[in-house]
Amino acid sequence: MSPRATLLSGAATLGVLLAAGALVLAILAFNKDAGYDARIKTLQAQVKTLGESETQSRVNEANLNYTGLQEKMSKMARYVSALVECVPELQSEIGGLGINYHVSALPSEDSFSISNSRQPSRSCETTLYGTGEHAPLGG
Repeated sequence: MSPRATLLSGAATLGVLLAAGALVLAILAFNKDAGYDARIKTLQAQVKTLGESETQSRVNEANLNYTGLQEKMSKMARYVSALVECVPELQSEIGGLGINYHVSALPSEDSFSISNSRQPSRSCETTLYGTGEHAPLGG
């Protein structure tokens, strides 16, 4: 295998590793948010020790925060679910990667490109690459 082909193979491998790393980060972010329920319960316990008028105000605030956190967790769960559903398509896309190269007598005329014979569905494309409803935490 020529040095250029080895370099291109390394670049394709790096791309695969970056995609896998993004999935791991999404799952870690999802797990990080799981600790918010315990924090809300602690705040609710502290609220009980306050005066009656302030107690109601703090409970309302805690409920609003809790509702916001539930919505955020639901969004994160939908995103991770969409990622999991796209894993087979991502594997297929990675399997379809190829390297096209042309080596000539003059190194300045050498050329190479990465091609892909398999493309993900539109829904997985938006989930994996960041546009539309399932964009990474954004959309």
